[in-house]
Amino acid sequence: MQQLDFSGYGSGQVDFQHLLDTTVQPELPALNEFINRVVTQFIAQDPAVKIIFMVIGLSDRNDSSDLDCDARRVSEREASRQRMQSCRDWIIQQVRQRALANGVDVSAVDRSWFTHVSIAAMTAYLSHPHPATEAQRQENRAVVVCFREYPLPAGEIGGAAFGEPVDETAWLTIT
Repeated sequence: MQQLDFSGYGSGQVDFQHLLDTTVQPELPALNEFINRVVTQFIAQDPAVKIIFMVIGLSDRNDSSDLDCDARRVSEREASRQRMQSCRDWIIQQVRQRALANGVDVSAVDRSWFTHVSIAAMTAYLSHPHPATEAQRQENRAVVVCFREYPLPAGEIGGAAFGEPVDETAWLTIT
């Protein structure tokens, strides 16, 4: 499964499009490539292909002294949930728009091959468990997008997909 990280949200920011508009996101081309592969599958409707994507919303620790522990946890959960939803909705909207531009109304075709999972992980995966700067806090405020296409496209082995280097030993591992 390929993983793409999108970080840099400001405090209280949750909108994925705003993140893309205001920060440099080096992994955006790979996300666009994934979206284009989904659109290609909507057009082809290959019954052998299954695509899954997962969006994980993350928040920074809320260290506000005016909030008790429970209130901080609620704040962290809500921020991660809203980031996750915004990113997931952005991806689905991009798929719909691009498919429609190719003459396919995704609501009118089989979508059983396309699955998505969303997780609000709060502070479970902090890049900086004890952030010392606002830049570190922004790295903690993120969404992670993971995706995989089954069966793997021609020429790809095990964990290699969407431009990842091919690990020739991957056939030894069940993924």
